[in-house]
Amino acid sequence: WSVQVPSADAVLLNHGNTYAITASVSDKAGNTAVADTNNGVLVNIAPPDVPTVVSQITASTTPTLTGVAQKLNGGSAVNLAAGDVLTVVIKDAGGTALSNGTYTLTVGGSSSPAGLTYNTTTGAWTLAVPSGVLATPTAATTYQIDVSTTAGGITRSDISSGELKLVLAPTITSIPEGTTINMTEAASLGGTPVNVGLAGTGAVEGQVITVNWGGQTFTQVLTAADVAGGSVAIVVPTSVLQAETPANTSETIAVSVSLGNGATSATSNQTVNFVTPTAPTINSTAWTSTGAGNTSSILGIPEANYERQFTGFSTYSGGAPLVDNQLYYSEASASGNSGTIMRVQLPTAGVAGATNPALAGDTLTVTWGTQTLAVYTLLAADITAKYVDITVPFSAISAQAYGTVPVTAVVTSAASGNSSPAATVNVTWAYDMPMDNLTSLSEGFAINGRSASSQSGYQYQTQGVVSVGDVNGDGYDDFTLVENTGGAKYVVYGRAGLTAVELSTLTTVGGTNGFIISGGTYFNTPGGDYNGDGLNDIIVSAGLSTYVVLGSTSSPGAINVTSMAASQGFKITSPTYTVAAPTFVGDVNGDGLDDMILDFAVNATAWGNYVLYGSKDASSLTIPTGQTGTFSNGFFINTGSTNLVSGANTFAKSGDFNGDGYSDFVLNNYVADATADTASYVYFGGPDLTGITASSMSAAGSGRGFAIKGMTGKHQSIYSTTTADINGDGLNDMVFNDGGTNAYVLFGKTSDAPVSVSGLAAGSGGFVINGALIDVDVVGDFNGDGLADMVVTQTAGQVNGVNVGASYLIYGRTATSSITLSNVAPSEGFRIDGPSGVGTNFGQSVSAGGDINGDGFADLIITAPADDPTARTDGGITRVIYGGPSPLNYMTFQPLNGDTIGTTGADTLLGTGGANQIVAGDGNDTLTGAGGADVLYGGRGDDTLIINASNITALGTNSGNTSQAIARIDGGSGTDTLQITDSLDLGLIRPAAIQSIER
Repeated sequence: WSVQVPSADAVLLNHGNTYAITASVSDKAGNTAVADTNNGVLVNIAPPDVPTVVSQITASTTPTLTGVAQKLNGGSAVNLAAGDVLTVVIKDAGGTALSNGTYTLTVGGSSSPAGLTYNTTTGAWTLAVPSGVLATPTAATTYQIDVSTTAGGITRSDISSGELKLVLAPTITSIPEGTTINMTEAASLGGTPVNVGLAGTGAVEGQVITVNWGGQTFTQVLTAADVAGGSVAIVVPTSVLQAETPANTSETIAVSVSLGNGATSATSNQTVNFVTPTAPTINSTAWTSTGAGNTSSILGIPEANYERQFTGFSTYSGGAPLVDNQLYYSEASASGNSGTIMRVQLPTAGVAGATNPALAGDTLTVTWGTQTLAVYTLLAADITAKYVDITVPFSAISAQAYGTVPVTAVVTSAASGNSSPAATVNVTWAYDMPMDNLTSLSEGFAINGRSASSQSGYQYQTQGVVSVGDVNGDGYDDFTLVENTGGAKYVVYGRAGLTAVELSTLTTVGGTNGFIISGGTYFNTPGGDYNGDGLNDIIVSAGLSTYVVLGSTSSPGAINVTSMAASQGFKITSPTYTVAAPTFVGDVNGDGLDDMILDFAVNATAWGNYVLYGSKDASSLTIPTGQTGTFSNGFFINTGSTNLVSGANTFAKSGDFNGDGYSDFVLNNYVADATADTASYVYFGGPDLTGITASSMSAAGSGRGFAIKGMTGKHQSIYSTTTADINGDGLNDMVFNDGGTNAYVLFGKTSDAPVSVSGLAAGSGGFVINGALIDVDVVGDFNGDGLADMVVTQTAGQVNGVNVGASYLIYGRTATSSITLSNVAPSEGFRIDGPSGVGTNFGQSVSAGGDINGDGFADLIITAPADDPTARTDGGITRVIYGGPSPLNYMTFQPLNGDTIGTTGADTLLGTGGANQIVAGDGNDTLTGAGGADVLYGGRGDDTLIINASNITALGTNSGNTSQAIARIDGGSGTDTLQITDSLDLGLIRPAAIQSIER
């Protein structure tokens, strides 16, 4: 068999290449045999002396063509010699020779016509195509270059085609950003686009196209889509633009593009203006090129600098404002003054250093965090004034997260469109809670004093208000108030939906607001379940007699302890000493009943205490005589020092500080009539406690507790009622003021080594809170992050220039750095603003409230005993503040991460595998942790809490627990059930990690 390759196909093959032959056959039925690819037959389409042409693509109509021409000498190719003839013919794509397109050269002679040359040393030929031979193309045009040689009577001819492709140059079709490019345009899209047309250029995928931008070059590789679309957008980077045109300069540059084959576009002239306006400042001081007026300052936003509301930039009521360096919620949301004002100082013509001054018609743009305010056009009056005052709306302010908010101001030139460098200040945006808006914001309610001058909530060596737990068994925590006159104690029932409570309504038998207790002194102490009936009881102090009013599901209206029925309570008689401050201290001996401690008030001797165990027998009793010893119903604490007052006439704080499951308690001490204080003592609970001398705990080794040393003030002014886990290690922590200006947080610990307040101040085992403090307490988990929070008060705290009193809710934390109330960061807590009016004594007494409204968050209570209910001057107003206020919830609860807050109905709430905060609220709810360090709070109702192995592991973690990364379970009130999908060893669970679970 044989095959002949047609010449039309042959010319498509490359000169001198070798090609293998593949052959296959098929039978009549069309079945194809296996192809023969190993036949060893090779075909070389051209002998070695066939002349060649170097193919090229060019936009030039006068290209130089090149190639090689040789002849055979025996079996080898050699260069042409004198007398040999070389002919080059330029043909169109159809094979027709062009007019004036045939060139003949006799080697050693001349070309006819001129242009063809031959190098006998290298064998290379060249043809400089003269003008007029090739027509200017309107599209890509292909030419065939035929080359032949005649030597020794033998003619050899080039048999390929398409060696020359004449193309169009690329074109700059547009530079979309206009005839003048400014800085804003140069920065947008990462640079400036140059649109290039590729039609007729012969461009191919992978080819490099180059932009020459005034001498700066930038290359880009063409894609298949570019070639198919016939155009390409080349973004010249901002860095290239700025390298050519430095900042604050303007020039006109030449722009061209090239495909690298001589195909270069015509030049396009482009004006670049990078002259920027001089930057303004945010400041109260006029713009200057040096000094204070040259930088931005928080002084330009006065409400963010001063503790004062401003109706104008420089107007405020009262004297010289205090500096607080925070923009508070109340300042920005004040009625009639919504938002905040800021001043932008303008660099204007004639001011030294204002190189490119602001002009009328320029625009001013202000950003507040993530919000861009409306663009303001500068007026001639603004230029004359040299500043602009901008009111930032509350909607823009409140859209930002609490914390540091960057604020900027930029002037944009109307002439060039260029923008100045930004003037920048950082504003600390902080939440505060005004008591004047408490009810309208649904963040709590008020309790109004019964009569004028009664000063309900008054504090004197005791708390004006304390939480007593659930006294009436409705699932809401209750609290008691005392007043400055009459010695009455008011028991106020908690419940959802309260807007105000009048103490005058508590006398109604069976009422829903609470009841009144009379017949005792002003001492006000926390509640506890003495007899184990599930209802908390209330202690009333009355000198040698102490009364316990038993919890009841029905309000008795008004009750006098000296004449109450046995079903209502009982009397504890001290045979020798007056009892100053009887207090429930939890279950000290582990029998399931709450115990109490009785502080003795004795002159000229050691003032000790008696720990009385709870009993199911709620009958009247007399405690033993003496000051020492251990008895079946309790034991004595002896001070061991004459004139030392153990308890300091103030009630004890209690909680499980060492994590052994028994309640511990703290007694404040002082030496009567002395100027210096002695140590206070923490007493550990346990199963077999005996009488103890307090001074034995002054050094480590007693095993019964430890001393707190180094107080700076008289302990008769030290208060707090509640303890809880502030730092997440599973041990209850306490907060106390030192009788001076500071408060200290003492973390729970298992050792009995003494601690000192100086050590706490240095961050060892706790931390210090600095400020002019009056009262303190541990609130519980107010914000739902898993850590217990604290509250401290300042009756002289200044808000908007008036000493209305202020309190601070301080978030639980693992850090031990100090906190200063004048500079509480939004991440550390928030301020609670006293009611309008001077002298209300807001914050004289503060207490944890438990869960008063049943929503699962810990609440707090603050008194203002000199506040004025309607027509009752100095009647006193106490305010309950609900935990979990809505403006703060975003800081703890991220729904996209599985965090959720329930409703008052029966909710089914499911977490994720990560750390979640789930607070169910009122209702019979089902909470599923689903893994991770979850906070599950049931709130009021009969709730079911479901945990898996991952949750159990997190519950056993004692270290590294932080806000929103700690496992904690609290069923709340009601009969709550813990469902476990894996085994649970309670011995491995962190103390206090699981609470209020009934089954």
